[in-house]
Amino acid sequence: MRENHDAPTAAHLGNFKTRCRILERYYWPGMRTDIAKYVAKCPTCLETKPDGNPVKGLMGKQVEVSEPWEVIATDIMGPFPPSSNQNRYLVVVADYLTKYCLLLPVRKVTGKTIVKFLKEQVFLVYGVPRVIICDNGPQYTSGEFRSFLKPYGIKLSYNALYHPQHNPVERINKVLRAALGSYVSQNHRTWDKNLPEIGFALRTAVHESTGYAPTFLNFGRQLKTSAAEYRKNGTGEPIDDTRDNISARLKELEAIRMEALENLQKAYCKNRKAYDLRRREETLSVGDRVWKRTYAQSDATRHFSAKLAPRYQQARVARVISPRIYDLEDIEGSPLGRWHIKDLKLTQKGAGMEIQGNAPLAEGGQCNDPGKGIIQKKKKKTSDVFRDSGRDRTPARKVKTSWSGRTIRAL
Repeated sequence: MRENHDAPTAAHLGNFKTRCRILERYYWPGMRTDIAKYVAKCPTCLETKPDGNPVKGLMGKQVEVSEPWEVIATDIMGPFPPSSNQNRYLVVVADYLTKYCLLLPVRKVTGKTIVKFLKEQVFLVYGVPRVIICDNGPQYTSGEFRSFLKPYGIKLSYNALYHPQHNPVERINKVLRAALGSYVSQNHRTWDKNLPEIGFALRTAVHESTGYAPTFLNFGRQLKTSAAEYRKNGTGEPIDDTRDNISARLKELEAIRMEALENLQKAYCKNRKAYDLRRREETLSVGDRVWKRTYAQSDATRHFSAKLAPRYQQARVARVISPRIYDLEDIEGSPLGRWHIKDLKLTQKGAGMEIQGNAPLAEGGQCNDPGKGIIQKKKKKTSDVFRDSGRDRTPARKVKTSWSGRTIRAL
């Protein structure tokens, strides 16, 4: 099996091609199962070949939220070309319920920049949130950022590596990227020129998931773009907002926010149905060995191509964060971060590990020590074996072999 699968002349092809190649010369009882197990446990195949199974991991649970600015999300866009104000990055913060977003162009983004922005323009204006969703960038994992949030009792919810779908700001980033590109023309250094107007457009546009504009869900009214838009009564005078009228509108606003929550739930159910259509559920446990995607990057200076690099590396589950997110460590015990199950494939029992009894390969793929067999099974007395080739039932001739465990017959 090594000669017909591991050698360069066999090219680590799949189960079917390997079995056909072996059948040209050999046959033994149970060979179909033996070959399938050998190919499935080949460490080189597990390391370099993509996972052909359906994508793992169904859509996660809906975020629990009951009022605006209870759960917020943040992300960083860039780097962009330096603008006339020398800005190169864009910090985005959004409320999970109302989809209200805040934009901050900055020259350099650090943990200190994020802390200042959240404190002055979010916490002191809209209130302190219960949960902040963010990625694993150094600005959000720094000790300065964590120390800032600790006195408030805020819970941090980090994305899994290479899984940005967890962060709702990523959807805003997609719209922002298209909007910014619509106004830069040939001079990309003007990317932040229309940023206040674009932010206004996003905040005042009706959101498809909630059915309302973010500004309306936050303030109970639509923002005006002209003085002529203000309503007036029949006498031409502005409408007098009494305490009773304001109280009635506030109650109405609370009902509208509940309706927005229901709309969010409907949108979630609709998206989940489409998301889970071609996915499968799979869970892991602490100590399970897995193969983790590497996401290698090409590097011309090192003559390294991502297309030729291993797709997976061996790892071990160190902690179960959720049925879909896991903290991993390598075989030596070094942490590898948190990963989504879509980037993992479970190691079968013995897969990727050293197979007991395998004979070492010499250069060219030949076995140095044919006395050490791959298959360790008890000898069985069998009658003449026939070729499995349709109508041809010619008896196979026995061939003496030093492979322990079983007589292999050449055809």
